[in-house]
Amino acid sequence: MAKKKIEENEVIQEELQKEETVVEEETTETANDDIKSAAEKARAERKARVEKTSQSIAEKKEKKANESKKKKLIKKLVPIFAAVLVVVIALLCFFGVPQRTLTAVKLADGSKVSVAEFEYFYKYYYVYVANYAYQYDQYYEGYGYYATGFDYTRTPENQELPLDMFSDEEFIAEMKEDFGDTPTWADYLEYQTIQTCQTFYTTYNLAKEAGLTLSDEEIAEIDEDIESYRESAAEEGYSLSAYLREQYGRGMNEKIYRSIMEMQYMYDKYVTYLSEDFEASVTDDDINAYFTENANEIKECSFRYFELYFEPATNTEDDTSTEDVDESTNYTDEELDAMTAKDKAETEAKMNEFLEKATADNFTDLTAKYCDADYVSYYQDSTYYSSVEDVTYSSVSSYFDEEIANWVYDSSRQIGDKQLFTIEDEDGCISYIVVLMSSLPTADETVPVNVRHILVKVLTEDDGETDDDGNVITRTAEEAKALAQEILDSYLAGELTEDAFAALASEKSDDTASTDDGGLYSVTEDAGYVEPFTTWALSADRKAGDTGIVEVTEEQSGSYAGYHIMYYVGPDKYPLWMQSTITAMEDEILNAYYESLYAEDATLKTGRIEKIINRCEDLAANWISNYVTSDDDTSTDTDTETDTATE
Repeated sequence: MAKKKIEENEVIQEELQKEETVVEEETTETANDDIKSAAEKARAERKARVEKTSQSIAEKKEKKANESKKKKLIKKLVPIFAAVLVVVIALLCFFGVPQRTLTAVKLADGSKVSVAEFEYFYKYYYVYVANYAYQYDQYYEGYGYYATGFDYTRTPENQELPLDMFSDEEFIAEMKEDFGDTPTWADYLEYQTIQTCQTFYTTYNLAKEAGLTLSDEEIAEIDEDIESYRESAAEEGYSLSAYLREQYGRGMNEKIYRSIMEMQYMYDKYVTYLSEDFEASVTDDDINAYFTENANEIKECSFRYFELYFEPATNTEDDTSTEDVDESTNYTDEELDAMTAKDKAETEAKMNEFLEKATADNFTDLTAKYCDADYVSYYQDSTYYSSVEDVTYSSVSSYFDEEIANWVYDSSRQIGDKQLFTIEDEDGCISYIVVLMSSLPTADETVPVNVRHILVKVLTEDDGETDDDGNVITRTAEEAKALAQEILDSYLAGELTEDAFAALASEKSDDTASTDDGGLYSVTEDAGYVEPFTTWALSADRKAGDTGIVEVTEEQSGSYAGYHIMYYVGPDKYPLWMQSTITAMEDEILNAYYESLYAEDATLKTGRIEKIINRCEDLAANWISNYVTSDDDTSTDTDTETDTATE
């Protein structure tokens, strides 16, 4: 990265001395009668010298007086100028001018990310993960950390990143290389922010090179987003710029926020462009060749499983805060070894007995019988905790173990085959897992059908739907049915094309999950849609362009209760296995693209990034102080760490 060399020159003081040379002009007048005596000449010369000396002294006094005035003026102006300069600099900093102009990161393609932009993404990720953990914790105490690995009661720099929660070995190695063996959450946020900048800025430039531009609709969406901020700002008594500075840092303003939104939209647009370009060029031969080489990543299978977990015996320390532990134990090593051997033998015998008895018909009953007493209710009359369905090799390998994946995907496997596996970790803990095959790895030949729909929901006060004025909207079943018929009639009176129906779905449907796709769904028997919806879509006599209205009751689906206006598109071009293959090929292309973005390291302005992190630490400390309250005495340690971070 080229560094600008700024040469600062000190003020050069030049002393200009002017020497005055007194030129004596002797005028000799020759006249016979008027010749002056030598004495007269001497008096005249002395008089001239006196006059010259007096004149020189006067000039020096005047010059000195002028210089004194200048010095006094400078003494008055310097502090005034300094004060004005301080005010100007303070105002520039307050309004974020340095943050908007200074570079935090220079990317490999030459793009520069300003301090303001970097701070936006960094704070965005902090707020996202903190809120995510906080919301989960409201449902079940401790689940926020379990789900995210983030403790929202502590600032990012004061908590270690739990690397054991990540399965990507390359990522773990990279984090350790960049931040040491114990990176913090602040390090992770920095890493994530840099990658996001690499993704958005580079993709934005590539999108422009490809001739992509934002549509009027996308620009309108950005305008709408900014207006929502403007309204929120007004409600809080802020201008928009002040509100954005408060949310995302001093350098943020409407112009920068808009540019970030445009980059995000252009990123989505470019990824879609890559996908569509691939789909337009891929051939059946390409698909078949990829499938042959990667069959186990496309084929899917199902199996039942049951697991018991064994831990070696250890001494228990006294813990008066735990009701289940009344006193500590102090067994000898020999006693612990004997207890461990006994428990291990019992567990192995129990699982071998389970393996011998297990069949497809009795598997559920056996899990309830052989599981620990605390888990009977989970296994009884349910297959949810003892079955996996439609999984690939990599899914089995990552969720269970590579040994199990190899056994399941062995070409000699048969339905009903069963096996006991023992997986031991470095601490001597063992997972005993019985696996019984339900279906063999196969390529799914099912051809889904595509339909579009417009949902008109039945609305009650509990749904919380409101109009633009904040009034609660309710809609009875009769009103929903009448509205559905009205919408269908408006379609039937129009162009009668799929595009026309899709546009109507985007405008009218209460199913917000599908409005961006014009109400499009791909339907199979096993897709899990409500029965009336699936029955209509898969009817044998259905033909392209068919329409109808399907009623779904609250008992069938609470969130989708109402009337579905249906449009039949037709069978998909590819069976499911080919769709999965195309998706896998597409993922490889996109992953290769992402890797190319991160191939070259970005150049970081470390000092500026550290200041951003410190500002986020202050934000986190304030957030914790304002929103995280606890009456538990155990919060003392957290408070201490928070105070330290704030300081």
